[in-house]
Amino acid sequence: MISVLGCRSGRIEFWLSVAFDEDFLQDGFIADPLRMGRAIDNAFRRRNLPARYVVCAVPGYDSCFRQFGIPRIAGHLDAVVPREARRLMGPSLDTRHLVWQSVGVEGGQERIFALAVPRRPLEVLAQTLQYAGIPPSVVDLKPLALARAADRANALVLNAECNSIDVVLVRDGVPAAIRSHYLGEAATEHVLDRLLQEAGNALDEARATAPLSPDTEIYLTGDLASQEGLAYLVESSLGKPPVPLGPPLQIPKEFPLAPFAVNVGLAMREM
Repeated sequence: MISVLGCRSGRIEFWLSVAFDEDFLQDGFIADPLRMGRAIDNAFRRRNLPARYVVCAVPGYDSCFRQFGIPRIAGHLDAVVPREARRLMGPSLDTRHLVWQSVGVEGGQERIFALAVPRRPLEVLAQTLQYAGIPPSVVDLKPLALARAADRANALVLNAECNSIDVVLVRDGVPAAIRSHYLGEAATEHVLDRLLQEAGNALDEARATAPLSPDTEIYLTGDLASQEGLAYLVESSLGKPPVPLGPPLQIPKEFPLAPFAVNVGLAMREM
């Protein structure tokens, strides 16, 4: 399903899910941009949806990130950061698109968050949007949108779909761990086990560097977030109960927040 959300001036105005043929995808990415684009175009036309400004997200599968410091006297960041990222990430950048931003200053160094996203899915998404008649759009990464939807400096977001999971740990307002996996079309019965496993691993790795902030909240998102017993399993496994999202948007009472958490994070990007 493709999730679509309309937001204006911080107020959610409409939302819908668009079904499409599973053959349009391969390993969780768009494989047939022409037919997927037509499906999106048809959905927009049937519902008379505006396509003037669209923000969308690609899955985080096979993406990687690093946080590192650059001496403030090292020169222009635009030249220095890509070199340092390549030194740390190595050949992985050969087939990935690098994006980065400064996230503060610490110990006389500029702290950099660098993200490398596979190029091919981005190229296919651009083709899909072209076939859909949607102008060039802002593209985000799904785990980053989830982190934004949490709207907290310290948070653990657990996203469960029928065939994929995302685990995003945010520390001091910056993603400190991102684990996104496509599990396959027949993976529903294994999704929750893998989600808790990846969450536990992410927390163990984070605690090895520094204790977690006591105000770190856990959020459940995705189509399976409301599955019976999941909240109990999370509390039993991680030692803390999940809490509802509370993004700074005007949200109708009937809005299904957890399944549309990625869309909410995309909307918050423009605030």
